[in-house]
Amino acid sequence: MPAQLQQLLAELSPAIEGALEAHFPDCDQPQLAACMRHAVFSGGRRMRPTLCLLAAHALETRQHATLPIAAAIEFLHTSSLIYDDLPAMDDSPQRRGAPAAHEKFGQGTALLAGLTLVSHAFRLLAPAPQLVEAASQCVAAMSAGQAIDLAGGQRDAAHYRKTTALFELAVTAPAIAFGADATATRALAKFGEKLGSAYQSMDDADDEGADALRARARLALQGALDALAPLHAPVLADYARQLLQPVHA
Repeated sequence: MPAQLQQLLAELSPAIEGALEAHFPDCDQPQLAACMRHAVFSGGRRMRPTLCLLAAHALETRQHATLPIAAAIEFLHTSSLIYDDLPAMDDSPQRRGAPAAHEKFGQGTALLAGLTLVSHAFRLLAPAPQLVEAASQCVAAMSAGQAIDLAGGQRDAAHYRKTTALFELAVTAPAIAFGADATATRALAKFGEKLGSAYQSMDDADDEGADALRARARLALQGALDALAPLHAPVLADYARQLLQPVHA
């Protein structure tokens, strides 16, 4: 791993965990609060908030101002995992080696936890109305992608939107919130979309052992790296390569 990226990640990791704690939803219902904490703080790579903060770094935006946005994006991601695991969705009893939220706290509490995390994420994004609009479109795309999954649809761009939409939001959020120019915003949007597609293709290939999916992941990763050409964002590019290391190597 490049030294600059390694140093930045070492700084960002505790900052992200601190932001998730500082901006965690207030809740006076013990079971609901415990369910949310179980889902949010059960581990994970924090890819999406990391991408958000690395994009802010590329745009020379202050990290402190971006942390609530990064936390909101992780809350949106966590809510999607809660819903994905439900019996009516992917029917997964475990998440990250621990009981899924609905297994430990019941389906009703898990549903409420997901809803609370989504609503709280929008509250954190509220100071930037354009970002609220972008997040709304993101959630709609994620829902549509999950609907395609439920219907047994083909793996295409629409199916992958349940992953790519949040990657795209993560990297464009600082640009939208702090008024980056249109060229930078478009470049980041394309980068996020391509990186999300590469990541999902790699994940599907790991599950199914499909060489075609790994080839698709490599192609999408190159598209993500090419999209960064208008920006000076070497650390963001290095992080993309790190995430896709199994297919990039």
